[in-house]
Amino acid sequence: MAPVADVSADDYYKVLGVSRDATEAELTKAYRKLALKHHPDKNHENKEEAEEKFKRVTEAYDTLRDAEKRKIYDQVGKEGLQGGFSGAGAGDAGFQGQGMTAEQAEMIFGSLFGGSQGGRPSSTRIIFGSPGGFGSQGMAGFGGQGMDDADLESMFQAMGMGGMGGMGSFRQAKRHRPQPSSPCALVQGKTVILHGLSKATEHNGKSGEVMGYDEARGRYEVQVQDGPLIWVKPTNLTQRCSVEIHGLQSKPELNGKKAEVLGFDAHAGRYIALSQGASPAMLSLQAGNCIVDEGTAIRLHGLSSEAYNGILARVLEVDRAAGRYRVQCRDGKQLKVKYEHIFC
Repeated sequence: MAPVADVSADDYYKVLGVSRDATEAELTKAYRKLALKHHPDKNHENKEEAEEKFKRVTEAYDTLRDAEKRKIYDQVGKEGLQGGFSGAGAGDAGFQGQGMTAEQAEMIFGSLFGGSQGGRPSSTRIIFGSPGGFGSQGMAGFGGQGMDDADLESMFQAMGMGGMGGMGSFRQAKRHRPQPSSPCALVQGKTVILHGLSKATEHNGKSGEVMGYDEARGRYEVQVQDGPLIWVKPTNLTQRCSVEIHGLQSKPELNGKKAEVLGFDAHAGRYIALSQGASPAMLSLQAGNCIVDEGTAIRLHGLSSEAYNGILARVLEVDRAAGRYRVQCRDGKQLKVKYEHIFC
């Protein structure tokens, strides 16, 4: 008889309802089902209880899908995984599940249910409330484990969207805005993750789509996943984009590799990212450990010239020899800044 999931169990395998020799595909399938069932956005009447269950199943999945963490867990249990971020010193990398926050759980959930390119999560879509791009080829998990039409139909029903037809009504309901007028602002349609909101805290950790930028107000209009249109300061969002890992001393083998920014840990001041390659891993990266592509819209911070802190700009050139970007600010002025002085 197949194991039955028990979210209240102390054993990660029992939480997911899988055997101890479960494959990655079996872990992913079990997590998909449980994460959708217990996601807070689907359980409005008991949102707090659902959030705890959602974090528990995500914590279990995040541990067991990682070969190194799974080996430690199998040998010594949760005690061997204590200490928050591990394996990279000072929290550089090695996302750990113990004490997982709601924002961290959302990052993992979003990375799994995003679209896929070459078996890796794409920066374009996240399942809950994400407009467009749905289909059997656009729903791949880690390792390229795709979803067939039956999986998608079941998913949309679980989300209360009335099956595949529910997506059409969502697209029709979405309001569009012109492209942002500022050349340094994020373009319309860019996927972002919200964080640090002090009033609408229920949206922290959620994904959204940029609908426009109001130059006078200095705010973006964002369509929140499965939620309303809201105005957001640039400091309260992080764009999903690709970066090159740079300068990690504790994990030098990751330097030069690509990673996908999935969000921002406002408390730690670090990006939450997913490394790309044969063995993707969740990472906690400082801004200085990431090199963004030329053309990326960014925000300046930590400069000695206070007048430019918080200003929107765009990367014109990456000077690797000097460890600096050449950026152009919205007033046209060009600056050379160190890697750690920008946020994407």
